[in-house]
Amino acid sequence: ASSTFNGKTSYAKTNLNRLEFPFGEELALQIRTRQKRCSILLIQFYTVDGSRSGQIELALFTGLLQVYSSFSSGTATFQKDLSDGVWHYVYWKKEGDDLVINVDDERQRLLANFKPYSQNLNTTVTVHIGAKPFSP
Repeated sequence: ASSTFNGKTSYAKTNLNRLEFPFGEELALQIRTRQKRCSILLIQFYTVDGSRSGQIELALFTGLLQVYSSFSSGTATFQKDLSDGVWHYVYWKKEGDDLVINVDDERQRLLANFKPYSQNLNTTVTVHIGAKPFSP
C-alpha cells in the first residue's frame, strides 16, 4: 500500500498498542519524494502517567535522511539524497541500545538508547506518518 503526503500539513496518525503489536525491534519502509525538507515518520513514546517520554524521528533535511532519537539526543545523517523522486528503502534493527539503520546501500549505527518495552513506558505508541502536526 502507498500513501501520498505533502510533507507539511497532510499526515496519518495511528496509535499502536505494544502489547498487541510488538514495536521497536525492526522497522522497514519505502519512501519516494521530491521534498528536500520534511518529516517522514515521528514515533512518540509516553510514560505510564501519560507525559511524553521521548521520540524517534525520520526526516529529510536538504534531501538527506536524518534519524533522531530524543532518548540519547543522537542523530544519524545519511549521505544519499532521497529527494530524487525514486523509491528508497529504509530499514532499522535494534541491537542493544543502538539502531542499525540501512538506507538503500548505506548503513549507520545510532546510539538511540530507547527501550520500547520498558515498564516505565505506556503501552501506547503514537506514530505520525508524512508530517509532524506540531513543532515539538
